[in-house]
Amino acid sequence: MRNFPTLFVGFIIALGLAACGDDRPQSQQQQEQVPVASTNWPPAAPADLSVADNPLAENYLVVFDASGSMSSSSCGTNRLPRMETAKKGVIAFAQMLPETANLGLVVGDDYDPKVLVPLGTGNREEFEKQVMKISAGGGTPLDTWMRKGVETLTTQAQMQRGYGTYTLVPVTDGEANVGQDPGYFTKETVSTTAIMVHAIGFCVDESHSLNIQGYTRFSSASDEKELTKGLNSILSESETFQDSQFVK
Repeated sequence: MRNFPTLFVGFIIALGLAACGDDRPQSQQQQEQVPVASTNWPPAAPADLSVADNPLAENYLVVFDASGSMSSSSCGTNRLPRMETAKKGVIAFAQMLPETANLGLVVGDDYDPKVLVPLGTGNREEFEKQVMKISAGGGTPLDTWMRKGVETLTTQAQMQRGYGTYTLVPVTDGEANVGQDPGYFTKETVSTTAIMVHAIGFCVDESHSLNIQGYTRFSSASDEKELTKGLNSILSESETFQDSQFVK
């Protein structure tokens, strides 16, 4: 399981703030507070939740943006619809994953995100099938989508008793709806769990709300080539992935 050496540092900082006082409004203090690392993740598994066959498995959960803007043309030299380009990229990503890694798919269907492919192995064909069915429509409630992804990975972590690795891969082409900024929740997630966030900003720049220095990895892509490169960079962190597997 991941160690959290920043816990002691966070405790010292908290003591310092308490001693010095803070006269800002409480709501402002809460918004600006950086979550302190915790070792209490995942929470204790329910008695009826089975233990995973491979507690040491790597987990990759793709959160696919199905908002209406995904029907627009790509922003690079390839003018295919963003949806078509994004589908090709994530399918290629799935095919590159080690066979022992768990893969899953959450589709951001407006405010009702759905787990279309549960985390597991041997599901690459089903993953491709479900990706190809996705259609664009609705808004971009990124905070809601991120929460669904974290909930799904947390359940998997309970099944693996906290062992293994957990990567959330949001692929999105736009900023969040009003009131749906994912920034604070993402910081909280990375600080208090073993979940890593590697976001792919498709046709958006480095100012995207999921590009949070010190918390997330962010790759900006304008076409299929850059999208594939960004997704492949996620795999470069895997202990079971070989450089020779990269798509050239």
